[in-house]
Amino acid sequence: SATPSTADTPQSKNSTPGDRKQETGGCDPSSDLHAEQQRELLNDLFTLQSTDMPKDMGETLRKTLSRAFGRNEESSMNKAICGSKEIGRLHEEEKQQALQSCNALRHRLQGLLQAETQRRCAIGRKGTLRPQCLYRLRVGNPRIFQRESDHRDLHTAVHILLDCSGSMTGPPVTLARQACFAVAKALEGVRGVNPAVTVFPAYAPRGEAVCPVIRHGEKVTDRFGIQASGGTPLGPALWWVLQTLSGLREERKIVLVLTDGIPDAVQPCRYALHQAQRLGMEVYGVGILNDAITALLPQTSCVIRNLSDLAPAMFGLLQKAMLKGGRP
Repeated sequence: SATPSTADTPQSKNSTPGDRKQETGGCDPSSDLHAEQQRELLNDLFTLQSTDMPKDMGETLRKTLSRAFGRNEESSMNKAICGSKEIGRLHEEEKQQALQSCNALRHRLQGLLQAETQRRCAIGRKGTLRPQCLYRLRVGNPRIFQRESDHRDLHTAVHILLDCSGSMTGPPVTLARQACFAVAKALEGVRGVNPAVTVFPAYAPRGEAVCPVIRHGEKVTDRFGIQASGGTPLGPALWWVLQTLSGLREERKIVLVLTDGIPDAVQPCRYALHQAQRLGMEVYGVGILNDAITALLPQTSCVIRNLSDLAPAMFGLLQKAMLKGGRP
């Protein structure tokens, strides 16, 4: 019988192009042409002049390298710079309304802090002789000495970071600047507390910027006539505040963020908050007519809808912060 040809065998029908290439001795003209084109392109690349390069070559390389090395957005440490912003004084009516909330908050804080930080006198068998207790010797009571408990001072730096982005235009920024002024003024009157206020965003020739309103150690004024504009670069602003606080001598360092919405980039904010916790700093948030801040700080934030909410809301936050020593 006739022997089947090679083309009719199952092996030849199922053979791959690579197998057929090996059968023909590995000669593939199209492959050689492709390799030659690659060599020519490579030679052209090495002989290019600087004028032949694209204008955005550097930026393209930066993005490519960032992707190649797996740069994560949450590890961004883009710190804001110190810029400028036009800030006037509060209107007299706004100022008086804010001072009412300030006085209410200050009285509640001072009363609580006085009870917490005052020296307490304990009568016992050791310490300094207390003449008023000498009568106890007649009845065999040796508790005639007094000993004062250690004085607990606050030694706390509080940095208020105020969002004045474009979304704050109208009632939110009015409420925010009144609240900011009231809190700063109230904290200024508390012994052992060193307040400061910074707003963001601010103007700078390049990069994200913040503008200090009251620096640590300065007297709180009514220079809080802030207008809303720009984006919400909370992450860079937080890094600027953390760097500022790290150079202070106070034992405790607290950041108080006042904002009305979601930051431009959420993950860098989370990373900054994580690093603040590692550095031993505490971050608290106040939402202005918006509860978006509770997503970033679910355990250490509150929301105010009007100025009358400020005193009780802030009292609850600051009581937890300065007396209980809680960590976010």
